[in-house]
Amino acid sequence: MRISAVFQPLYLLATLATLPASALEIKTLFQVDTGIELENIAVRWNGKILATGVSQPLLFQFDPTSDQSVPTSVTIPGATSLFGITEFSPDVFAVVAGNWTRGATLVPGTFSTWSVNFRSKEPVVSKIVDFPQAAFLNGMTAIPRGRKNATLLITDTGIGKIYHVDPTTSNFTTVLAPAAGANTTANPAEPQAGINGIRYNALSKTLYYTNTIKTVFCKVELSITPSKDGHPSVTAAGPYTVVASGFPGDDFAIQPDGTAYIGANPVNTLYKVTPGGNVTAVAGGRNETAVAGATSAAFGRTKADRTVLYVSTNGLPPMVANATSHGGKVVAVELSEPVLGCEA
Repeated sequence: MRISAVFQPLYLLATLATLPASALEIKTLFQVDTGIELENIAVRWNGKILATGVSQPLLFQFDPTSDQSVPTSVTIPGATSLFGITEFSPDVFAVVAGNWTRGATLVPGTFSTWSVNFRSKEPVVSKIVDFPQAAFLNGMTAIPRGRKNATLLITDTGIGKIYHVDPTTSNFTTVLAPAAGANTTANPAEPQAGINGIRYNALSKTLYYTNTIKTVFCKVELSITPSKDGHPSVTAAGPYTVVASGFPGDDFAIQPDGTAYIGANPVNTLYKVTPGGNVTAVAGGRNETAVAGATSAAFGRTKADRTVLYVSTNGLPPMVANATSHGGKVVAVELSEPVLGCEA
């Protein structure tokens, strides 16, 4: 989610300007209509790309293997925009929906999560649960629990909390309120972007997240305890640690070793962050358009795209306040070696 340039400290912009982007091959796969932003992205088992729309409650689907492919879409009812997306059962995805559009006042209490099942000939849409207490649901990730099933962690950008949702029972609890997630300057009606993107690394049992306004990328090891009702207990098993700082990260993709590719839409850049905290700009730049408004990233899942990172963008012109999206797009970034993502 893009934040206004007025919140970007001058020292931050100066630092970012000194990080040159690597020369990677970048290809635009598809672009949606003017006025529609793309906020988050996932990849199905068959390689088809899913992307959530802002200003229209549309979940787009596109086949990158076909030159004749055109995006199709599924509508989520009762909302104006879609945000986080993650797969919680084979070919079944959870999507965050709510009422917010660019330039309009956010409507707290309108957020919900939905299931979109792609196992049938046509996608089947159903509501999981409403969140009347949420200020701004945003990023989402899955925690595997066996039986080809998972529970969900969802960030509330407006108040700096993380919810734990069981998509099979619709039960949820507030499980984490990380110190680097709390956003004390936010007005619930007009929140600055606080805790934002979120990904769980099942291999290391580590939760990673960004805080856009605080310009930090953080991690915390989790303790996950099964329960008789099927809703695991999730608690922090260690300290909340800042992996890297100095850039306004949004959503991201994470490798098993903890290497992250993070979209930083306020500065139109895709960053690579190593487990040791080294930050490299791998695509785009503050005044460039290659990944202008980069909002999220997901790794390819087939043999054909195992070296590809897919990046969603909001389509907003670089460094222009109060602009209208030219139409969000999905671009393919060719990496130098195969990667295996923790989740699509």
